Amino acid sequence: MDETKIGMLILLVVGLGLLKALAGLNTAPKPVSKPFLTKREAAMLIALERALSHCRIHA
Repeated sequence: MDETKIGMLILLVVGLGLLKALAGLNTAPKPVSKPFLTKREAAMLIALERALSHCRIHA
């Protein structure tokens, strides 16, 4: 390959990398989901379900 073609290819790759990096900076942070129940609530739910297996329990 010609030196100018290699130089242009490197410049193109670096330019695309910069565009991708800059595009990622403008996005809003993704929301962080929280667990439905805390560990203590989940343990209590399990205990209730075992003790009252004939009942429906809605958490």
